[in-house]
Amino acid sequence: MIKQVSSQVEVALGRALMSETQQELFSLDSLAGLDQQVFFLKAYPVATFTDLRSDYFRTFASGSIVAVSLYNANLVDGIVTVDRTTLDRGVDVVQVNYDGGMSTSTAEFKTSYPDLWQAATMQVAFLYESRKRLGQKGVVGKDGSVTLMDPMKFLPPLQEAVARHKRMVLAI
Repeated sequence: MIKQVSSQVEVALGRALMSETQQELFSLDSLAGLDQQVFFLKAYPVATFTDLRSDYFRTFASGSIVAVSLYNANLVDGIVTVDRTTLDRGVDVVQVNYDGGMSTSTAEFKTSYPDLWQAATMQVAFLYESRKRLGQKGVVGKDGSVTLMDPMKFLPPLQEAVARHKRMVLAI
């Protein structure tokens, strides 16, 4: 259940919880509206930024490495902005290699994100207590009825914690 909730939280946040080596591919296609050269990395903050590569043929050899002077990498927010060159266009033609994520260990995560940790712990306990009544919406007994929360949805404290730590992307 812990892994299940962790996975669901990771998806809801749109970012990696644990820091690990990442290799992300991005597409650039002006016809599909993907002409931007701003890349939002899924695992941030970034601990180590290795390189950014642009290769129309998708081999990503050492010759495809984009010079550091041609882009800006915001390691805290995991945003790479390429504004001093034009990258190759196509599907999966940009590769970003880095190490990143919210924390390097469970202990560090608990210390750095106590609200998220506590809310996720409550969610796990709720799932455990709800395991025998999955799919039930209510219980009727001789003393009345009770409406149950859907165990497939996040509890309000976890919804609020996820909202606080989720990346906001404003688009025009």
